[in-house]
Amino acid sequence: MNKWTAERIRELRKKTGLTQRQLAAKLGYSSYWAVYEWEAGRRKPNRRVQMLLKLLEKSYD
Repeated sequence: MNKWTAERIRELRKKTGLTQRQLAAKLGYSSYWAVYEWEAGRRKPNRRVQMLLKLLEKSYD
């Protein structure tokens, strides 16, 4: 699965037990707002973040 949809990001975050704020910090963001925007479907994560999400997903499989 290559497409990072709002639902997929939300599911990954919940599966890892992280809050939006915690996930944002793990991805190098100082605010949770980016994660909020991704989960709301308003924005898509950039390529670097997509790679980090993929690594995080693999570590929890």
